[in-house]
Amino acid sequence: GKDGQSIHIDSAKYETQKSNNSHIDAEDGKIQIDVPADAAGEDLAVDVRPPSFHKMPAVSLTGYPIEIIAAGKDTGTNVKKFQKPITIKIKYDKERIFGKNEGDLMVYWYNEEDYDWYPLPTIVDLESQTLTAESDHLTVFDYKATSWQAYSPPTVDDFKVSDFTGAATYALDVWTPPAPGGL
Repeated sequence: GKDGQSIHIDSAKYETQKSNNSHIDAEDGKIQIDVPADAAGEDLAVDVRPPSFHKMPAVSLTGYPIEIIAAGKDTGTNVKKFQKPITIKIKYDKERIFGKNEGDLMVYWYNEEDYDWYPLPTIVDLESQTLTAESDHLTVFDYKATSWQAYSPPTVDDFKVSDFTGAATYALDVWTPPAPGGL
């Protein structure tokens, strides 16, 4: 809906049960999601898909981001936050990392408020070519070698990582010339 509280999932491809651990196998096994019991307050209808047009990030990492959406099966209410973190496992494609070191790969989440990507602590399994990360919320996800940000100015002065979500944030002082009237 327009208020952002309810969403419509045409045909829920996946379902979770509130009181049970739930496993979702999506995109022919390329995306796996584990939702622990009591992570959500109700049974969920879940979809895993390319981002909808208005959610598509301006800058994509691999060019193939995924959006995970969930709604209460009975209420239709959009569920974006969880009481316990969910586990997201993404099978990566060597063709999409452009020769970067596989060990540097991380799962990133897209923040719609500041239009930027933030890394999640990620376990890389070179043998199965999978990336495993935990998140307490749903949004658009993608992956990239951590070195990609080294080529993106500005310089990171104060870099902080959230203990729970792994969201990376930084502050940067920017000098501006004085304006008329002392502003």
